[in-house]
Amino acid sequence: MNTRVHVAHRKDVALVEIADYPGAPPQTFARLAMAMVPPLDDGSEPGYCCVVGEAYDDDPRQKPRPKVVLDEGQALVPEDWPAPEKFGDVFWSSVEADGKSRQVRNCDRPTLTDLRHAAIALKDLYHIETAYLPAAPGTEYNPDPFLTYLLQTNGLVSYSDEFDALTYREWYPSFRKTDATLGLVNNPPMAQDEDVNKQLVEDLLARDELQVNATCNLFQQANLVNPVRAVGLLCAVYQSHDYTFYELRDAEYSDGYETIEEAEERGRGNLSKMHDREKTRRWQAGL
Repeated sequence: MNTRVHVAHRKDVALVEIADYPGAPPQTFARLAMAMVPPLDDGSEPGYCCVVGEAYDDDPRQKPRPKVVLDEGQALVPEDWPAPEKFGDVFWSSVEADGKSRQVRNCDRPTLTDLRHAAIALKDLYHIETAYLPAAPGTEYNPDPFLTYLLQTNGLVSYSDEFDALTYREWYPSFRKTDATLGLVNNPPMAQDEDVNKQLVEDLLARDELQVNATCNLFQQANLVNPVRAVGLLCAVYQSHDYTFYELRDAEYSDGYETIEEAEERGRGNLSKMHDREKTRRWQAGL
């Protein structure tokens, strides 16, 4: 994992600049997103998460744009971090053998707990706001267990108010702020079929429209299924949700009336102010 990555957001437009380290030449992306996939059912592969960006080329045409696999993870590797010893069991587990205790790296035998830490780190390092999961909607009485597990992850989709920022900084080596949370989508568009996604990845690689950072060793192992599954899922999402269409739609001339989204946002703001005034009034009244 590239823990030196530097992320900058353009002030004028919704573009993101990614540099391998502070001061390095940045690459501009129109979109960034994360994909997360669970362990394989037969236990042969652990879960996997990755960040893929779609390059920005300032071209108004609806056209293919290069995608870049920026980073990936199954667990946090201590050698990637400047001071891993501060975070104890995030990186190592204690093993008792022959009356002696030794430390083993969690990344050598990753579990779902380790995937949690990897996803939290990528979310914070790359300022990711949305993650896509394989389509598994489940039912009211039998929800998708992987989605349920992630929704229970403190530090990923939410932060508990029981702990302050200082505590979270001691728990997570990449912590930024408590409002840096992730939205999960477990029914991504046109991304349900694993074989179709795998073929899409192969086609994009053949056309040089999918690039992979040298640090993404897991994706480059041809025998692994989950990395291709995750990258293909994001490529399918980017392909079905064309960036140029949304950019032009958002840039359409305004007729002077507020949109439904703007009205809803204004309503939420007014409701929040009303609640604040009510809390103040009740406090002043001793209630």
